[in-house]
Amino acid sequence: MFLLGWRFAVAEFFGGLLMIIILTGVFRAFLTRPMVEEARRKADRGALGRMKVTAEMDMSVTEGH
Repeated sequence: MFLLGWRFAVAEFFGGLLMIIILTGVFRAFLTRPMVEEARRKADRGALGRMKVTAEMDMSVTEGH
């Protein structure tokens, strides 16, 4: 049908651009320069972030998938 036609492709393309523009605005509004600088300092030191892991999640690393 028409769902996978050229209109859909155009909507996906412009929707992606719109999402990039919106997220750029949100990041600029909520991420202050001191927050970004602190994150860069921590990344340069090799500080790891935090991730909540529940008992149900298998976080094991297996060699050679």
